Amino acid sequence: MPTSKPQKPEYTALYLAQQVREFDRMAIDQRGIPGISLMKRAGRALFNLSVELWEQNQCTHGAVPAITLFCGGGNNGGDGYIVAGLAAQAGWQVQLISITDIAQLKGDALLAAQFAQQEGVVGQLWGDLLAKGEAQITGDIIVDALLGTGLSREVSGKFLSAIEVINDAKLPVISADIPSGLCGDTGRVFGAAVRASHTISFIGRKRGLYTGKAADLAGELHFDSLAVPDDIYAEQNPAALQILHRPMPKREKSSHKGRHGHVLVVGGNHGMAGAIAMAAQTAARAGAGLVSCATRSEHVNLITSLQPEIMSHAVPTAQDLRQLAQRASVLVIGPGLGKDAWAQDLLAVACELEIPQVWDADALNLLAQFPQLFQMKTSAPRVVTPHPGEAARLLGLTVKEVEADRFAAAGDLQLRLQAAQQLNDQQQENTASSKVSSVVLLKGAGTIIADGQQLYVNSTGSPAMATGGMGDVLSGLIGSLLAQGMSPTLAAQQGAFLHGKSGELAGMAGGERGTLATDLLPYLRHLVNETDYLV
Repeated sequence: MPTSKPQKPEYTALYLAQQVREFDRMAIDQRGIPGISLMKRAGRALFNLSVELWEQNQCTHGAVPAITLFCGGGNNGGDGYIVAGLAAQAGWQVQLISITDIAQLKGDALLAAQFAQQEGVVGQLWGDLLAKGEAQITGDIIVDALLGTGLSREVSGKFLSAIEVINDAKLPVISADIPSGLCGDTGRVFGAAVRASHTISFIGRKRGLYTGKAADLAGELHFDSLAVPDDIYAEQNPAALQILHRPMPKREKSSHKGRHGHVLVVGGNHGMAGAIAMAAQTAARAGAGLVSCATRSEHVNLITSLQPEIMSHAVPTAQDLRQLAQRASVLVIGPGLGKDAWAQDLLAVACELEIPQVWDADALNLLAQFPQLFQMKTSAPRVVTPHPGEAARLLGLTVKEVEADRFAAAGDLQLRLQAAQQLNDQQQENTASSKVSSVVLLKGAGTIIADGQQLYVNSTGSPAMATGGMGDVLSGLIGSLLAQGMSPTLAAQQGAFLHGKSGELAGMAGGERGTLATDLLPYLRHLVNETDYLV
């Protein structure tokens, strides 16, 4: 009999550091797995990756592989001590550097250090090396086992100096569980952090490895559950979900344009035709059946010449937009909108329209300027797509505060939008619409999506996308997915994923420097037609 294909996961579960520590405790206390056994499994995973890395890089310090281990005083350091013992067993040259005297270690970390000693490894105290001026790394590969996920304050003292030496060495670095100095919950840096080539996350994936500064510091991510029983994970709800590709359904042969939605893009104030044109082109290339533009009169012919399939309309007044919107199924407002009276009038109309909406760029700047717009006069779902600067203005924070906890910023903004919408529903005695959530997509490295029920993080993207117009492409893409029947949450998720993936492909094809927003469109068109999950 034919066997069915295994079902692909829709998301990858991500956890807070405290949740993972609870999984670890349950494995030990409830399932009888000795803590030292888990530590040995972690050490083995780190050493196996060290072997792979040494072979791939063909390190040439000598015929014998050499490894340097920086070990702290906790269980993270214990993982490093296990690696030291395994490397010695394999005949490697081992340089073991300890921040804490082995005599002061406790529990499983002490057992791990004793294992390294039994294998003939002689450790050195980092403080002694600094005092003697002998802080030199002799290995081909560095294992960072300094600080785990329990860190909650700025790195200082011996740990800071060790991190600086590791980063200055310009050698391959493998971090145990998380790069030392990086917050496992938020992805922010506690003053300084190790810049790893690879990071192995143990037992549960830490959500801070997927956003913020982790993009620069964690290197290639790996995961090892350490054979913790699967049912333990059912005890905790994930703190976030990593977005995976979800292929769009194949279209029926009887399909026609009216079945795939009509996206109306609003914007393009004086001198800003490019933004609305890019958003509209993207909506069309991503599969919307019809795409229209509502813009300044001087841009109508230009947009038509750029893409004749787009229906471009002049909207001198708000009333013109109200009439035009009657034929649309989704509204995208903000690309090149501006902030003058014309823009304000158009946005006020949008607040009354009973169709799903995407708010971006100047729509968000106006929202920050006129907070009353939070309280829309419609129950239509709204996807807002701020970058950190726009989110900071909307929340009354600094960009630094937003970036310090991107999950919290996205969640707080979603709550504010949703609360205003629910208040409006109550005032209008509209109970049916109270179930519709506003969705926030906070752009950046590791885009965060909040819908009031769950937090999501997207890991696709490329430095090639650090150029103007990328946000316009994203807003048009999300509008197109909404028009084709996706829920606001799913449209935001898959929009972020496909946007980032097409940016990766465009960057790979032509180089990170010089990639333009419209360079993504050929790749995007290919991706929305993929029928299987992308790697």
